[in-house]
Amino acid sequence: MSSTPPDYMLPVGMMGNVDPGSPAAQALETIAIRKHGATGWEPFHYEKISATEYEVTGGIALVLTGGLRKWPEPHTGVVVTAQEIAAELSLRQIPAEPEALPAEEFSANPAPTAQVQGISTPAASRYLTVVLQLPEDKEGRLRLIDTFSVDNNFFGAAVVATSMDNEIAVNQSLATHCSPEDINAARQNAHSLA
Repeated sequence: MSSTPPDYMLPVGMMGNVDPGSPAAQALETIAIRKHGATGWEPFHYEKISATEYEVTGGIALVLTGGLRKWPEPHTGVVVTAQEIAAELSLRQIPAEPEALPAEEFSANPAPTAQVQGISTPAASRYLTVVLQLPEDKEGRLRLIDTFSVDNNFFGAAVVATSMDNEIAVNQSLATHCSPEDINAARQNAHSLA
Protein backbone atom coordinates (compact mmCIF):
# COMPACT_ATOMS: atom_id res chain seq x y z
CA MET A 1 0.00 0.00 0.00
CA SER A 2 1.40 3.40 -0.97
CA SER A 3 2.45 5.83 1.73
CA THR A 4 2.92 8.69 -0.72
CA PRO A 5 0.00 11.02 -1.41
CA PRO A 6 -1.79 10.83 -4.75
CA ASP A 7 0.13 13.16 -7.08
CA TYR A 8 -3.08 14.46 -8.64
CA MET A 9 -4.31 16.09 -5.41
CA LEU A 10 -3.48 19.76 -5.01
CA PRO A 11 -1.50 20.76 -1.91
CA VAL A 12 -4.48 22.85 -0.76
CA GLY A 13 -8.16 22.39 -1.58
CA MET A 14 -11.72 23.23 -0.66
CA MET A 15 -14.41 20.67 0.07
CA GLY A 16 -18.13 20.75 0.78
CA ASN A 17 -19.61 23.29 -1.65
CA VAL A 18 -17.80 22.00 -4.71
CA ASP A 19 -18.32 18.92 -6.85
CA PRO A 20 -17.34 15.65 -5.17
CA GLY A 21 -13.85 15.88 -6.65
CA SER A 22 -11.43 13.08 -7.42
CA PRO A 23 -11.81 9.67 -5.81
CA ALA A 24 -8.83 10.54 -3.58
CA ALA A 25 -10.53 13.76 -2.41
CA GLN A 26 -13.73 11.80 -1.71
CA ALA A 27 -11.71 9.25 0.28
CA LEU A 28 -10.00 12.07 2.19
CA GLU A 29 -13.40 13.52 3.13
CA THR A 30 -14.79 10.13 4.21
CA ILE A 31 -11.76 9.36 6.37
CA ALA A 32 -11.80 12.82 8.00
CA ILE A 33 -15.49 12.47 8.92
CA ARG A 34 -14.88 8.99 10.34
CA LYS A 35 -11.78 10.07 12.30
CA HIS A 36 -13.42 13.21 13.73
CA GLY A 37 -16.46 11.28 14.86
CA ALA A 38 -18.71 14.22 15.85
CA THR A 39 -22.28 14.02 14.56
CA GLY A 40 -22.85 16.58 11.80
CA TRP A 41 -19.16 17.49 11.41
CA GLU A 42 -18.20 18.09 7.76
CA PRO A 43 -14.85 19.04 6.24
CA PHE A 44 -14.50 22.19 4.13
CA HIS A 45 -10.74 22.51 3.58
CA TYR A 46 -7.63 20.37 3.33
CA GLU A 47 -3.94 21.19 3.23
CA LYS A 48 -0.90 19.01 2.63
CA ILE A 49 1.22 19.42 5.78
CA SER A 50 3.98 16.88 5.08
CA ALA A 51 5.08 14.49 2.38
CA THR A 52 2.47 11.95 3.52
CA GLU A 53 -0.15 13.86 5.54
CA TYR A 54 -3.11 16.17 4.98
CA GLU A 55 -4.76 18.34 7.61
CA VAL A 56 -8.53 18.44 7.08
CA THR A 57 -10.47 21.29 8.70
CA GLY A 58 -14.22 21.29 9.26
CA GLY A 59 -17.10 22.05 11.54
CA ILE A 60 -20.88 21.93 11.76
CA ALA A 61 -22.19 23.39 8.52
CA LEU A 62 -25.14 25.74 8.13
CA VAL A 63 -27.09 25.10 4.94
CA LEU A 64 -27.82 28.36 3.08
CA THR A 65 -30.24 29.18 0.29
CA GLY A 66 -29.53 27.09 -2.78
CA GLY A 67 -27.89 24.32 -0.77
CA LEU A 68 -24.59 26.12 -0.21
CA ARG A 69 -22.93 25.51 3.14
CA LYS A 70 -21.14 27.85 5.52
CA TRP A 71 -18.98 26.73 8.42
CA PRO A 72 -19.18 29.19 11.34
CA GLU A 73 -16.62 28.89 14.15
CA PRO A 74 -15.48 26.76 15.90
CA HIS A 75 -13.42 24.83 13.35
CA THR A 76 -11.59 21.64 14.20
CA GLY A 77 -9.27 19.44 12.23
CA VAL A 78 -7.90 15.95 11.82
CA VAL A 79 -4.81 14.59 10.09
CA VAL A 80 -5.28 12.01 7.33
CA THR A 81 -2.33 10.07 5.93
CA ALA A 82 -1.67 9.06 2.34
CA GLN A 83 -1.67 5.45 3.53
CA GLU A 84 -5.23 5.88 4.87
CA ILE A 85 -6.31 7.40 1.53
CA ALA A 86 -4.78 4.46 -0.38
CA ALA A 87 -6.52 1.98 1.94
CA GLU A 88 -9.89 3.71 1.45
CA LEU A 89 -9.43 3.73 -2.32
CA SER A 90 -8.56 0.04 -2.19
CA LEU A 91 -11.77 -0.67 -0.25
CA ARG A 92 -13.68 1.16 -2.98
CA GLN A 93 -11.71 -0.81 -5.59
CA ILE A 94 -10.30 2.38 -7.09
CA PRO A 95 -6.61 2.44 -8.04
CA ALA A 96 -4.54 4.90 -6.00
CA GLU A 97 -3.05 6.37 -9.20
CA PRO A 98 -5.16 7.54 -12.16
CA GLU A 99 -4.58 5.85 -15.49
CA ALA A 100 -2.42 7.91 -17.80
CA LEU A 101 -3.88 8.97 -21.12
CA PRO A 102 -1.86 7.99 -24.18
CA ALA A 103 0.49 10.80 -25.26
CA GLU A 104 -0.79 10.65 -28.84
CA GLU A 105 -4.15 12.02 -27.67
CA PHE A 106 -2.37 15.27 -26.84
CA SER A 107 0.19 15.62 -29.62
CA ALA A 108 -1.81 14.57 -32.69
CA ASN A 109 -4.22 17.50 -32.66
CA PRO A 110 -3.50 21.18 -32.18
CA ALA A 111 -5.24 22.83 -29.25
CA PRO A 112 -8.80 23.88 -30.13
CA THR A 113 -9.74 27.52 -29.85
CA ALA A 114 -12.81 28.79 -28.04
CA GLN A 115 -14.65 31.95 -29.04
CA VAL A 116 -15.92 34.12 -26.20
CA GLN A 117 -17.58 37.37 -27.28
CA GLY A 118 -15.40 37.49 -30.42
CA ILE A 119 -12.18 36.86 -28.46
CA SER A 120 -10.07 33.80 -29.35
CA THR A 121 -8.60 31.86 -26.45
CA PRO A 122 -6.69 28.57 -26.57
CA ALA A 123 -8.71 25.83 -24.88
CA ALA A 124 -5.51 24.03 -23.85
CA SER A 125 -3.29 26.85 -22.63
CA ARG A 126 0.06 26.24 -20.96
CA TYR A 127 -0.95 28.63 -18.16
CA LEU A 128 -3.49 28.58 -15.34
CA THR A 129 -4.51 31.78 -13.58
CA VAL A 130 -5.87 31.43 -10.07
CA VAL A 131 -7.06 34.28 -7.85
CA LEU A 132 -6.92 33.59 -4.12
CA GLN A 133 -8.64 35.82 -1.60
CA LEU A 134 -6.00 36.08 1.09
CA PRO A 135 -6.90 35.48 4.74
CA GLU A 136 -7.08 38.40 7.15
CA ASP A 137 -4.33 37.14 9.45
CA LYS A 138 -0.74 38.15 8.63
CA GLU A 139 0.72 34.67 9.18
CA GLY A 140 -1.79 33.07 6.78
CA ARG A 141 -1.09 35.72 4.13
CA LEU A 142 2.66 35.24 4.40
CA ARG A 143 2.33 31.45 4.25
CA LEU A 144 0.30 31.64 1.03
CA ILE A 145 2.57 34.24 -0.55
CA ASP A 146 5.59 32.05 0.23
CA THR A 147 3.88 28.90 -1.05
CA PHE A 148 3.03 30.50 -4.40
CA SER A 149 6.25 32.45 -4.89
CA VAL A 150 7.93 32.51 -8.31
CA ASP A 151 9.88 29.36 -9.22
CA ASN A 152 8.03 27.11 -6.75
CA ASN A 153 6.85 23.89 -8.42
CA PHE A 154 3.58 21.98 -8.09
CA PHE A 155 3.41 18.61 -9.84
CA GLY A 156 5.67 19.74 -12.68
CA ALA A 157 4.05 23.17 -13.04
CA ALA A 158 6.23 26.16 -12.18
CA VAL A 159 4.97 29.45 -10.74
CA VAL A 160 6.12 31.97 -13.37
CA ALA A 161 4.32 35.12 -12.20
CA THR A 162 2.37 36.42 -9.23
CA SER A 163 0.39 39.56 -8.51
CA MET A 164 -1.03 41.06 -5.34
CA ASP A 165 -4.21 42.02 -7.19
CA ASN A 166 -7.25 40.29 -8.70
CA GLU A 167 -5.88 40.21 -12.26
CA ILE A 168 -8.92 38.37 -13.61
CA ALA A 169 -11.20 41.21 -12.45
CA VAL A 170 -8.71 43.73 -13.89
CA ASN A 171 -8.75 41.90 -17.25
CA GLN A 172 -12.55 41.76 -17.24
CA SER A 173 -12.68 45.48 -16.56
CA LEU A 174 -10.18 46.18 -19.34
CA ALA A 175 -12.19 43.98 -21.72
CA THR A 176 -15.19 46.28 -21.32
CA HIS A 177 -13.06 49.20 -22.57
CA CYS A 178 -11.17 47.43 -25.39
CA SER A 179 -12.26 46.05 -28.73
CA PRO A 180 -12.14 42.28 -29.35
CA GLU A 181 -9.39 42.96 -31.93
CA ASP A 182 -7.24 44.74 -29.32
CA ILE A 183 -7.78 41.91 -26.83
CA ASN A 184 -6.85 39.26 -29.43
CA ALA A 185 -3.73 41.25 -30.35
CA ALA A 186 -2.73 41.49 -26.66
CA ARG A 187 -3.27 37.73 -26.22
CA GLN A 188 -1.17 36.95 -29.30
CA ASN A 189 1.57 39.25 -28.01
CA ALA A 190 1.51 37.52 -24.60
CA HIS A 191 1.68 34.06 -26.24
CA SER A 192 4.64 35.13 -28.37
CA LEU A 193 6.52 36.21 -25.22
CA ALA A 194 5.92 32.87 -23.48
